[in-house]
Amino acid sequence: VGLSLTMPLKESIIPLLATIDPVAAQVGAVNTALRTPQGWSGANTDIDGIVEALRRAGVGATCSSATILGAGATARSAVAALHRLGIRVLTVGARRPKAARAVADLAESWGMAARAVDLEPAVAMLAVDVVVSCLPGDAAKPWAPLAPGATAALLDVSYHPWPSVLAAQWGSSVVASGRDMLLWQAVEQVRLMTGRVPSADAMRAALPA
Repeated sequence: VGLSLTMPLKESIIPLLATIDPVAAQVGAVNTALRTPQGWSGANTDIDGIVEALRRAGVGATCSSATILGAGATARSAVAALHRLGIRVLTVGARRPKAARAVADLAESWGMAARAVDLEPAVAMLAVDVVVSCLPGDAAKPWAPLAPGATAALLDVSYHPWPSVLAAQWGSSVVASGRDMLLWQAVEQVRLMTGRVPSADAMRAALPA
């Protein structure tokens, strides 16, 4: 009934789909393919996973500014999630200026004020309401010396090992992990594939420690 996809399939599957959810098309990333009578249909539940992970960590309606570290497919999904959460001002930091600009352009297409900057660690980039690190592995390690002073909520999409170097040093107690994102995107995947709402508690228990 469906496929759960990770990189690089999130992008390469798009030309093979008969239909695609409009937001997934804007983001340019599909992590869920659903078999339908008309052919395969694509959706992006990473967005749902990020939204739910941040909400359950305590991110609320008062948050208006955010920073995303990274500019890949997950960063683009994070833009959609932050827009859904009401973020209005966004900074995107990445090593590749063109990629950072593309993520910022996506945010601007939804009415957010966005800027693209270099990934060089800077205190000002953490002086926001929410930080989402989409950097793989230890790539966020250079930011760790600045982390103890951070008051923003953090979602670090890394989940093994956990806590990540960045999360372990983070000054704020509002921290969500890639495990949280993984859980909640899967809850939505199962709902889309089966039409039934699964037990999030059972799914959480099934995640490896």
